[in-house]
Amino acid sequence: MKKHVAATLLVITVLGVTAAHLSVEQHDNGWLLVVDGRRHDAIGTVREAMLRLTRQCAPVRDARGEPALAAAALAAVRNYSPPDSASARLLQLQAAPGWLLAEVEFERLFPAVVLLREAAPSGPAQAGTAPSVTSWPAWQIEERAIWSGLTHPWKAAPLIRDYLHARVPDLPAPLLDCFEPRASGLR
Repeated sequence: MKKHVAATLLVITVLGVTAAHLSVEQHDNGWLLVVDGRRHDAIGTVREAMLRLTRQCAPVRDARGEPALAAAALAAVRNYSPPDSASARLLQLQAAPGWLLAEVEFERLFPAVVLLREAAPSGPAQAGTAPSVTSWPAWQIEERAIWSGLTHPWKAAPLIRDYLHARVPDLPAPLLDCFEPRASGLR
């Protein structure tokens, strides 16, 4: 067989095998790569890898070890939509100046990522009393920026980051960039 005929047959075979196993599908959130019938978020995977190489997490701190801050964030989440939100359990709490990003799990609800903004106290403190965790600073849930639900087949972190950034554009980039979902339903 001549070399050009063999090369042509090889290319046709490779293209045929690839076409039989790979395809792409467009959905509301973008494109998915389909490999043997299984959907993969290839774009999300590449975006996540690039972000991990370039992000700057120095302005962000893990605030779960700060009892007053963790208690204030958890209280805000638990009081947001009772009775189901009352079972909230804090998985992670990231803090940046003026902002908190909480990831929580519930007994009967999907996992959630909740953005909280520092707010002024609701009223003056009484003389001679110690401030409570909710007096100053007070943390207010950004109602526009609550993610709840499952993300499959999409990569959770890029999808949630995009959602939160679209709703609160003035959110500090490091707080979003350094968010890594921990809930089993969001990985």
